[in-house]
Amino acid sequence: MITNISPSFHQLIIDHRHHCQVILQIVEMIINAAVISFASSLYNKKDYHTSTLSGAQWINELLEGHPDWIHCELDINKCVFRFLKSTTPRVLH
Repeated sequence: MITNISPSFHQLIIDHRHHCQVILQIVEMIINAAVISFASSLYNKKDYHTSTLSGAQWINELLEGHPDWIHCELDINKCVFRFLKSTTPRVLH
């Protein structure tokens, strides 16, 4: 340990160390807040698919409802869905 450091320089080192600790604590709090924010969306889930319809009724609701619904639910647009429906043989009646 260095013993011939002036008191003012020694205080400067202590102050610098304290400031570094404060900055690290702030960074830690920010990281914790980000992790909690991300993780809460994984645990506090809200139902997304709440339609009481199923099967053909649900498909009709998607086709006849808001234009963005079918894209949001099936990730295709109405034209693509109708084309696939018309070119795919019916397996179930």
